[in-house]
Order: sequence, then structure tokens, then C-alpha cells
Amino acid sequence: MSFFIVIVTCLLIAWQDFRTREIHIAPLILLGVTGLMTMWRAESVGFLVNGGIIGALLLVIHLVYFLKGERQVMNRLLGWGDVWVLVAVGCWLDPQGFVWFYCLASAWIALGTLTLLRLKRIDKNYLIPFAGWLCIAFVPYFAVYQWIR
Repeated sequence: MSFFIVIVTCLLIAWQDFRTREIHIAPLILLGVTGLMTMWRAESVGFLVNGGIIGALLLVIHLVYFLKGERQVMNRLLGWGDVWVLVAVGCWLDPQGFVWFYCLASAWIALGTLTLLRLKRIDKNYLIPFAGWLCIAFVPYFAVYQWIR
């Protein structure tokens, strides 16, 4: 049942992000709460560590852009939907799995974007629907993660 919830909510979030560049809060809450309930039954508090990892990522991103002279990062370069998707996904994974997911998904998204740029399917000003791509990447990752665990 949990895999079905992950697939449906992730596809819904991706569809919303690709279509309107906005994400409704309801699928995020569903994804996060069901993940928390699953981890709670497993007596894991890894989601708290994942929250710290997300906080550290945001701090590093802000610092890098601050050093580059960019003052407005949130809502311009990085949306709150991207952050909330990471929080919801973090509710499903232990810290090691979350770090692996973030690194693999980010590399996959960057490679895909660079490929589209090279093929001239998008221009350099294209804003990546990061939350949507994270959700698309989470479905196969979660399937493998559940199978391995």
C-alpha cells in the first residue's frame, strides 16, 4: 500500500510542478505523513537527521549564492516546493538513504538538463522544475530502496 501512495503522490506532484510550477500542499502532506507513520512503526527517527541535512543544504546554497552576489535565492532560484518535497521524501528514508537519493537525483537532474541544453531543447534561462524531477526520481529509487531493505 505504501508503494502505491508514493507512486500516486509523486506523479501528482510532478504533474503539478511541470504544468504550473506550483505544488499543492495536500500531496506533500500525504507523502510526508505516510512516510513518518512508516518510519515511526520501524522506530526510526532518521527523519529528524534528514531535516538537519536539508537545513545544512539550504545554508550551503544560500552561502554560495551570497558569495556570488545573489541576495534573493528562495522563490527565485529555489522554490519552497522543492524544499518541501525534500522534507516529504526525507520522511521515507533513513539518513544514509536520503543522502544517496539526493546525490543521485541531483546528478540525474543535472545530467538531463545539460543534455537538453546541448540538444538545444531548452535555453540557459530555463528554470528546472526540481520538485517534479525529484518526485520522478524518487519512485524508482524508493522501489529499489524497499527491495534492498
